[in-house]
Amino acid sequence: MRLNHFLKAAFTAVCVPLLIIGATPSVTNMSENKNPLIREWTGPFGGVPAFDQYRVTDFKEAIEVAISESLAEIDRIAANPEPANFNNTIAAMERAGGMLERVEVVYGLWSSNLNTPEFSKIESEM
Repeated sequence: MRLNHFLKAAFTAVCVPLLIIGATPSVTNMSENKNPLIREWTGPFGGVPAFDQYRVTDFKEAIEVAISESLAEIDRIAANPEPANFNNTIAAMERAGGMLERVEVVYGLWSSNLNTPEFSKIESEM
């Protein structure tokens, strides 16, 4: 659980400045997006990654889409016209970022175990 809080803090530290200067990545229509990394996990135990469907070439787009989705979730929380309370602020922020968390899990596994020129290029870029 501490890793989850660390990742959210790191995400906020990196992405909020980008949001402030308007440098959010462009997002394709996610309903039309076929990138397997951004799909919800299915199966037992609350869902499991579909490792057989992931390709190195999917990572850059998935990371950009997931960051944009997380920023949009935070924007919706900040723009909520209701008075701030625990549920619509703190709890909502805890629930935000599910797509980014899924992408980060797979990215972390691949970056720990895959040493190819193709993936090294993605690591350097992202």
